[in-house]
Amino acid sequence: MTTEIQIVAAEPVATDTPEEVILISDTIDQAPVAKSDQPERQSRQLYTLKVRELTPDPNQPRKYIADEELNELAASIKKHGVLQPILFREDQDGNLIIVSGERRYHASIKAKKDTIPGIFIDSNASEIALIENMLRVDLTPVEEAEGLHKLKVDAKYSNKELAAVIGKAESTISEILSINQLPEKIRQEIRTSKDYSRRQLVEVAKGKDAKEMSRLFKALKKKDVTSDQLREKRHRDVEAVFKTMINGLSTKLNEVDLNDLEGDKRSSISQELAKLVELISEKLR
Repeated sequence: MTTEIQIVAAEPVATDTPEEVILISDTIDQAPVAKSDQPERQSRQLYTLKVRELTPDPNQPRKYIADEELNELAASIKKHGVLQPILFREDQDGNLIIVSGERRYHASIKAKKDTIPGIFIDSNASEIALIENMLRVDLTPVEEAEGLHKLKVDAKYSNKELAAVIGKAESTISEILSINQLPEKIRQEIRTSKDYSRRQLVEVAKGKDAKEMSRLFKALKKKDVTSDQLREKRHRDVEAVFKTMINGLSTKLNEVDLNDLEGDKRSSISQELAKLVELISEKLR
């Protein structure tokens, strides 16, 4: 049974093209590593940690942090504290290793914080490998979606726990996972491609069935359309379907003479039409 984790807020989003960057290793000497004095910890429990007890993962794929980004996060932490816990594990020597949340760690050092909240995961090698894979910087949208789904299934995470582990908002986790709904043919075609953004593929995945998703994807491939344009097209398709259905029903009703129907049959038809009206009202809410 997993423990539910409540996340208060997500960390600020990093800029894609920072003007100034600093090496992560530049701040490590400010926080000497100390071995944990709490040998037994429960997996997925929230702990208050001493910043100086933590050490960054040397295999962390992200080697640089924008100076401006770090300063902004440090200012936020100084004012509000660390609102989203880091994720950490314990190695065989008792050192606490950061798995996710190094920006919060370095910003906490800069903000001169003594403690930081952290969620502990046990030394399950396969789970840690999956998490570290999800933290890679070169994943395509499909690789990210499939990796996230595998992590969720294998580690039995809820979306809320997954959001804490990966360091993203729960709504973002749901959007990423929705890409797995794309037909296998489409996912296979774009699995290693970075030609399409996550947002574009999320809009395609909102199609009501595989046929509509394929149609939206073809539109995406034919021309350089934005995710907003894809959304408009999807809404137009839904509107067209409803208009066709309504026009067809109106035509049939005009052709039928209900005056000769007996009471029971009239009552039955009336009830069915009332159900239809109720269904349409629910769809339009």
